[in-house]
Amino acid sequence: EVDAEIKNWVPQKINRHQLIPMVKYYLFAKKAHPIVNKFNPMQKISYVLIPFLILFMGYTGLCLWAPTQTMGVFQAGIELFGGLPGVRVLHYIFMWVFIAFMIIHVYLAIAEDSALVGLMFLWREHEGYVSDPKTGEIVGYDDLSDKAPKTAAGESN
Repeated sequence: EVDAEIKNWVPQKINRHQLIPMVKYYLFAKKAHPIVNKFNPMQKISYVLIPFLILFMGYTGLCLWAPTQTMGVFQAGIELFGGLPGVRVLHYIFMWVFIAFMIIHVYLAIAEDSALVGLMFLWREHEGYVSDPKTGEIVGYDDLSDKAPKTAAGESN
């Protein structure tokens, strides 16, 4: 059984319907902010993909670094990506993907709610809707004032 708190951080099938409205909102095609769980689907996708991007950047960086180029695991990567020029191009492209992500990430966090900045830099969780991990339905609101999730009527559980 997966911990319910972890399910708030990873994409789930039951949240798919929230993705398109959130994208429209971020592209200024929709004025009203969609009602989503504590983390919207785009945030959840990035929480899963960014660690892989970081690992890929580290791996390609080590493939390019002269002292490690002769090690077997890095030689295999160099050959897989078509030699050092191919690795260099991939590393360069993904560097710009990472830079663009960071700029967009910080902008959206500040534009949407400054409390999200605390989560990014200080690991302070922000308030938000709480959903049932099995059904995905919103069951309350967590204002974090007493660390007890609130129900839709506002009572502590």
